[in-house]
Amino acid sequence: MARYTWDTSGLFSDGGRSTSDRFPTRLRLGGAYTLMGGNLRILAEYESRVTSVEARTRSVQLIGDTPREVVTSERLRVQDSRFRFGGEYHLAEQFAVRGGADQFGNRELGGVKPSAGFMVQQPVGELLARLEYAFVVEPYAVGTMHLITLRVFL
Repeated sequence: MARYTWDTSGLFSDGGRSTSDRFPTRLRLGGAYTLMGGNLRILAEYESRVTSVEARTRSVQLIGDTPREVVTSERLRVQDSRFRFGGEYHLAEQFAVRGGADQFGNRELGGVKPSAGFMVQQPVGELLARLEYAFVVEPYAVGTMHLITLRVFL
């Protein structure tokens, strides 16, 4: 399983130690349904993420007559679920508008995050080029993002 590891013993000598945390495990399940003769597509997705982290607690305990700092650690498992949905409407074969919402069921990060955008596609010789733009509310911060994607289908 993928993980990242760091060792602080070189920086803090006796106070440092090696720590290893696994990357979050994500399960995503989605689906789409096409309506109105293929012009409208409705999409939905459920995501569940499980993260395992090590939590350390420092305390002072008397060992004999001497107070000593004691570090205890425990592994915590955090599970997070969210639901997102959206739609895409083709105004023409080469142009579609999109809208959606993310983070249903996640109040800790400020609730529902809306998004909007469009897609333009054009054949270029034997290839199909597609330009996509999305305006998205930041999922983990205050602010917005502008996402531009260029796809070339071989």
